[in-house]
Amino acid sequence: MMIHQVTPMALPVCYNTWAAAKIKNHVTIPVIASGSITLPKYAEAIIASGKGDFVGLGRPLLADQYWPAKAEANHPEDIRPCIRCNEGCLERTFFLYKGVTCALNPTIGREDDLRITPAPQKKKVVVVGGGPAGMEAARVSALRGHDVTLYENRKLGGYLHEASVPDFKADIRPLMQSLITQVEKLGVKVISEEGTAEKVKASGCDVAILAVGAEPIELKIPGANKKHVLSALDALSAKATLGKNVVVIGGGLIDSETAIDLVEHGHNVTVVEMLDEIMSDVAVTDKLAYFDRIAKTDLKIFTSHRVVEITDEGVVVAGRKNNDLAIPCDTVLVAVGLTPRSALYAQLQDADFKVYKIGDYVNAGKIFDAIHTGYKTALTI
Repeated sequence: MMIHQVTPMALPVCYNTWAAAKIKNHVTIPVIASGSITLPKYAEAIIASGKGDFVGLGRPLLADQYWPAKAEANHPEDIRPCIRCNEGCLERTFFLYKGVTCALNPTIGREDDLRITPAPQKKKVVVVGGGPAGMEAARVSALRGHDVTLYENRKLGGYLHEASVPDFKADIRPLMQSLITQVEKLGVKVISEEGTAEKVKASGCDVAILAVGAEPIELKIPGANKKHVLSALDALSAKATLGKNVVVIGGGLIDSETAIDLVEHGHNVTVVEMLDEIMSDVAVTDKLAYFDRIAKTDLKIFTSHRVVEITDEGVVVAGRKNNDLAIPCDTVLVAVGLTPRSALYAQLQDADFKVYKIGDYVNAGKIFDAIHTGYKTALTI
């Protein structure tokens, strides 16, 4: 199966090292271990343990072509680690019939066109939002020689914190740390406050890059404001205590990953999705891996159903024939999509400096969209 050849992040790192170790027991020639060896520490452990004589890198070299040089120089913190999302490489080539690229490295195949070069004029750049898009824009702007200030009223990382909570999303954690490390190393001034329109205008900046992200869409049905109704992001960020029986409204990426994580941690979980299938917005390899995990649980899934009311005892759902069904639960998690936070851009329309929007602030998307818009926007300044 494809997911055992090009493993997504839902499967363990160093996935096929066992095979190299088995072969090494029966041959006298050097053996190369390969497959999801994303960080130098994994490569070093494989060689030290004798499971392989060499390691082979594929996707990690798409994410960072200088991976070996940085490892040799003992600067693993500077490596942009592959997160095995398969969005830019496998998904684009096998299923979308597009040229290969990388979610974390927009320059693949366009190295000359998208090379980071010194800016012709040093500018004062303010970035509002410290998620992946904002940090990438700040990083590239700093590398181009600009004076960069970044506002983040929570903590650097944005929704990467919530996205990396499930253990099967752990690959995102070193990516988040890599972005934070580069922001710190490049001397970007980080202000732990909300970047309001007043503060941006008073900063004296030449350019403002808005990466304030998106927020959960509110569910407008009877009972949606009850105390036991939370967003899936709140659940992932541990902002609330969840009951034993949970209903997740929505079957997209965030919803499905939250549901899988909860059911694997002992909750009784039911997913209600209006579409005919769940995970319609998930990369094929992730979807295959997730369905394998779901098959080992008692996760209940109602597709082609919509929640029409939330009660104190649970939710009421209706199918296409409008046959109502009551599902008891203690907690309801809502994840019906994200919408960009648009207020700040509107408040800066009269500003005498250039204003750009990137990442989820343009359109709620994935890490691919955040990194690419952040990189390419900063390259134009």
